[in-house]
Amino acid sequence: GLLWIICSLPGMFLNMLEMLNDRNYWEMLQLNGEELQTIEGITSFLTMHQGLFEELQTPLFFIGIAFRIGLCLFGNYLYFQFVLKSVKKIRMTAPTPSLKKALLTAEGGTNFWNVIGCCGLYFGAIFILYLILMMLSV
Repeated sequence: GLLWIICSLPGMFLNMLEMLNDRNYWEMLQLNGEELQTIEGITSFLTMHQGLFEELQTPLFFIGIAFRIGLCLFGNYLYFQFVLKSVKKIRMTAPTPSLKKALLTAEGGTNFWNVIGCCGLYFGAIFILYLILMMLSV
C-alpha cells in the first residue's frame, strides 16, 4: 500500500499541477484571497519541482508495476505461509479440541477492521502528503 502511494506520487503531483494551471478550475472554485494564495503557493511549488516529478514518474511507475507483479506471483504463497504459522501456533497453545476449533474459526476469514484500517491508512497518507505539500508551498 505505502509503496504504491510513493510510486504514484510524481504522477499525482503532475496531474495536480495540470489541473491547477487551468484558470477555469480556479474560477469554478470561487476562492477567497487566503485560499487563492494557498493554491498559488502549491502551484508554484509544483512548478519548481516539475522536472523532478517528470524524471521520477516513469521509473517509479515501473517499480510499482514490478511490485504488483511480485504480489500477484508470490502473494498466495506468502499468505499460505502466514496461515500455516498461525494454525501451528493455535494447535500448540489450545488445550482442547473444542477450543482449537473455536480459535481457528475466530482467526479465519476477512477481518473487517483490517480492511477499514488499510483504507484509513491509504487516505490518511494522501491527506498527510497534501498537508505537507501545503506547508512546503507557503
